[in-house]
Amino acid sequence: MKLKIKTADAFGELMRDNIFAGKQGYKGCSTFDVEEGFEPLKNPEEELAVKLLHALMAHDGDYELDALGEVEFMQDYPGIKAYSNGSQHCMYLFDGDVMLLVADDELKLAAVSDDAKKDHNWKWVEWK
Repeated sequence: MKLKIKTADAFGELMRDNIFAGKQGYKGCSTFDVEEGFEPLKNPEEELAVKLLHALMAHDGDYELDALGEVEFMQDYPGIKAYSNGSQHCMYLFDGDVMLLVADDELKLAAVSDDAKKDHNWKWVEWK
């Protein structure tokens, strides 16, 4: 049976449950501990890290990546982290609230929340 995901909210919460280990406190987003198998993306020049950053910022007008540059932004901004298990990925950014992006290569879907404490208001973003 193939799962049909109809809403960004459903996808975002399903991915959050798959990625984050701590289930208490904002469904894992109080500690941001990830499940086994998810590794941090440490190289900001890595293609996946840049792709995640562009997807995260796609809906938010607060940041000018063209002026700053992706690599410099990820190197200089201490509140940004990214993880991947090879096919599922997440990136989050602390900017007062926590913006959270989740993406799945197999489903070719991605969604972003501009407040990770909430279980609603996820928005679809382009993921190729």
